Amino acid sequence: MSDLLPLPSARWFSAALPLALLLGCHGGANPAGPMDAAYLESLQQWRSARVVEMKHRPGRLGYVASGRLLPGRYSVGGELAAEPDIRLPLAVSELGQLVLEADSARFVSVDQARSTALQPSRFDIDPGTRLDIGDGQFFVVRTGPLWGWRFKRQQAAAEHPFNGFEHYPVDVRWRVKARWKAYPKPQSLIVLTTIGTPLEFAALGEASFWLGGQEHRLRAVSLPEGDRMMFMFSDRTCGRGSHGSGRNVVTALPGPGQRWIELDFNRAENPACALTTHLVCPLTPAENRLDIAVEAGEQAWREV
Repeated sequence: MSDLLPLPSARWFSAALPLALLLGCHGGANPAGPMDAAYLESLQQWRSARVVEMKHRPGRLGYVASGRLLPGRYSVGGELAAEPDIRLPLAVSELGQLVLEADSARFVSVDQARSTALQPSRFDIDPGTRLDIGDGQFFVVRTGPLWGWRFKRQQAAAEHPFNGFEHYPVDVRWRVKARWKAYPKPQSLIVLTTIGTPLEFAALGEASFWLGGQEHRLRAVSLPEGDRMMFMFSDRTCGRGSHGSGRNVVTALPGPGQRWIELDFNRAENPACALTTHLVCPLTPAENRLDIAVEAGEQAWREV
């Protein structure tokens, strides 16, 4: 009998490649426990959806200019304007004035024929009022007491070099069963952003679980969709493989009386500010800092 084994078919290679990519090319890092094919497929679908979310949907990667502001009057113009306070990357001259007061904002056209009240965007949760200027959109944003402005082009998102994150190898140990304790009513949770401004979230409850021989707790905050919640967390990989400001795990909102949930750190995702300097992100609250290295989920993005 021959000692040679038959070579795998081309169909086998085609089926095995996505699995190999999911498990990671980290030489000998074997995931613990059985790997469920349906789970791996759902994880691949999640990763593909993340690329669509970050790159192709309106928002995240379309920002091309931004700045911080204090209350006052600011001239707005393009690259042909003499010395505008806010210069937009457009081949136009003077456009008008942005007028900021303590609690309101408006844009007055250069001929003063039109004055538009601007509802500020709040941490990309509220879209706010967009002004269509050239092939882009101009708007103001407010984080805590600080005003700012942003300009975005949808074409810029298509041109951004991002094509997906690198990931840690998939490991079933990071699919954690956690005890869920809902608060009787949402609690205010104030966190700082990456530019030092305060941002308020509604904390819905906390999850407790065991990892690395320790018990850990994470508080969850609500998301605008209403049917999901988010666990912001940082760990020992922050700045050493994962994004420095922390990452997020998003789960479905538990039903009334539900006592257990799954925290899947294989789906730990980077905040939007991981890909652009024109966005701010919340920093992990002190109670959500894990004293372990969570080598799972998305790694820090680096432009090649």
